[in-house]
Amino acid sequence: MAGRGSASGCEHDVTVRVVVIGGGVVGVTTAYWLALEGLSVTVLEAEPALASLTSYATGGHIAPGHSGAWASPRSLRTLIRSIYRRDLSYRLHLRPDLDFARWVAAYARQCTPERYRYNTAVKIRLAKYSRERLIEIRGQNGLTYDDAAQGAVFFYRSETGLRAASKRVRLWREAGIDLRVLDSAGLRGLDARLDPIARQAAGALYSPVDEVGDTRIFTHRLADIARAHGVEFRLGTRARRLERDGGSITGVSTDTGTLQAEMFVLATGGASSELTRGLGFSLPVFPVRGYTVTLPARGDAIPPIGMVDEEGLVAIARLGDRVRLGGTAEFGRTDRRLDPGGIERLVRIGRGLFPEGAHWDHPEPYVCLRPMTADGPPVIGRSPISNLFLNVGHGHIGWTMAAGAGKVVSDLVTGRPPAIDLEGMTLSRSRD
Repeated sequence: MAGRGSASGCEHDVTVRVVVIGGGVVGVTTAYWLALEGLSVTVLEAEPALASLTSYATGGHIAPGHSGAWASPRSLRTLIRSIYRRDLSYRLHLRPDLDFARWVAAYARQCTPERYRYNTAVKIRLAKYSRERLIEIRGQNGLTYDDAAQGAVFFYRSETGLRAASKRVRLWREAGIDLRVLDSAGLRGLDARLDPIARQAAGALYSPVDEVGDTRIFTHRLADIARAHGVEFRLGTRARRLERDGGSITGVSTDTGTLQAEMFVLATGGASSELTRGLGFSLPVFPVRGYTVTLPARGDAIPPIGMVDEEGLVAIARLGDRVRLGGTAEFGRTDRRLDPGGIERLVRIGRGLFPEGAHWDHPEPYVCLRPMTADGPPVIGRSPISNLFLNVGHGHIGWTMAAGAGKVVSDLVTGRPPAIDLEGMTLSRSRD
């Protein structure tokens, strides 16, 4: 296959080799788009299987309607309270780590109304574009992944919470997402199975464009399609170091040897910062812990519409014959040890809404480390090194942003202007 040419100046009749580091949903979608351009693509994944870490058991929501920035005045107040209250869904764990202290300080600077609005608009722009690219991938390949496109409801148990949320609807509408405010009757009108929420909630916001689907299934099935386009996946191969010569990367050192290429894409989530140390720039990405629990569904009591308990910070997704619940954000913890209290809380909230909807006594728990930037949008695009591209820091909505972010990076690698404005998404904004 011949490459179309690239930012490195390769001729059209020369096959360009690209190494994508990271085999989660972001790395695999990037590799897919690159392969469609006729490039020779190798994906390096440290784990023995694709989608083994953050992409393994996400909350399941593809959520343009839930793409707000985490950094806000409200979240800052909650984090401060969490230092002495351990029962909150947002928790700050203090630790003697200078990099983390800098990240928290940067997060705090983003917690103003003005920065919240700006960062949210940036995330919605990418999330909306990404959903369009996901539909394109699905249509081109007949891909299924326990998916359902019936929208999502974000419900509030208190009138105060609903009123505050309703004031933010305009921001989404300005970005092209038709968020709607629903009362109890409106919830039941969407699906009669939402009656338990209608009885417990003051109301909800409804996003008709949101979807649910299993990230891990999608990643594996898209990888199979990518293989048919020539993509090579090297599993159990850890990238140890990026080797630099002057202004470019010449290869990536792995535990099985050095792999050379013309172009490199970093899509390793929280591990990306380690690989850029010593290259003259740093990535503003830090892991934030979260929990998910997967249970066998019972009957059809739980509908396939996405659901989020906004005040409890718990997302619910019906994925085929399973139910997935996700929630909690722990800043400062980077271990993967299970916290029984966190898992029990998810199960308790799910059971309280849909007592007959799942086999609640058979939970499959998971701890994920979401790679977060302090302001919220991911870091995608060019790095200061000419042939190294970035696709990292997608946080809690990497599943939402993967298809679009991968297409943006593929366009940049092949020298094509991306279809969306990248303001607020590139590395340069971290130095603003």
